[in-house]
Amino acid sequence: MKNLCKPSSTDDTFWISLNDYFDNFAGVNCVKIEEWNEARFPGKFIRVKSATDASNDIVLSNYYYEVTFASDSNSVVSIYQENQLTNGADLFRQPIEMNYIILQRDEDGDLALYDYIDYSKVESQWKDVYFNAGTYIIVPSTLGCYL
Repeated sequence: MKNLCKPSSTDDTFWISLNDYFDNFAGVNCVKIEEWNEARFPGKFIRVKSATDASNDIVLSNYYYEVTFASDSNSVVSIYQENQLTNGADLFRQPIEMNYIILQRDEDGDLALYDYIDYSKVESQWKDVYFNAGTYIIVPSTLGCYL
């Protein structure tokens, strides 16, 4: 394909008709990476009995994540579920409803809602979030219907 399009010798750019594009490609990914860092943390939802009502189950995240930004930062916050590509995952497991909330901790230690992503029954969700310098708590959550 590259030879047929006769790319520029300096930067490999080329022109292609829209019809040829649809015949040869399924999509385009554009990535801008500048000072990129990635951190992945495991998580787990657990089902527990309510302390006040034994007939009521509560589903909680076994983890929450505290992040401190020394300066203002634009970051992608995502939440993923295991799927058929995950080693050891149940091949027939359906995605559960998940979301996360981001709380901002002020200088007195008080927490306030900063941002969130709505519940969705998909394998992954992400959101581009602009953080002011400070400390944040990220709390994953689920409705627990399929656990």
